[in-house]
Amino acid sequence: MLPFDRLRLWIRSYIMEKFLEPDFTEEDRQVYTPLIAAAMRGHYDVVHILLTQLRPNLEKEGCVKFDGHLIEGASALWVAAGAGHLNIIKLLVEHGADLNHHTRNLSTPVRAACFDGRLDIIRYLVDHDANINF
Repeated sequence: MLPFDRLRLWIRSYIMEKFLEPDFTEEDRQVYTPLIAAAMRGHYDVVHILLTQLRPNLEKEGCVKFDGHLIEGASALWVAAGAGHLNIIKLLVEHGADLNHHTRNLSTPVRAACFDGRLDIIRYLVDHDANINF
């Protein structure tokens, strides 16, 4: 077995062991999946392994804090857009993430990217048919 294969198996078993529950909760009312956590923090390799090895529900919603506001109904794509992680956005889109999935306040990934003026993310999402009129 190659070293990378061993590492991938270890990460998969670690994730399964640590996150047998589909969600985990932080003290400040944030609730989110491992995929949302990795997307929010910009952990590309973890997102990749989760997508390829565990095939999680890409539209599973979480409750996350951005700029001091609690955002309910955020998907992994929304948090990646809000945090400015274009490489993770590309990976999520390649795996079929819904470009127009919105939070409970009707905020889409495009809108999340607009808050920080991330034209690169906005262009990518629009080029992949995200609805800018939502």
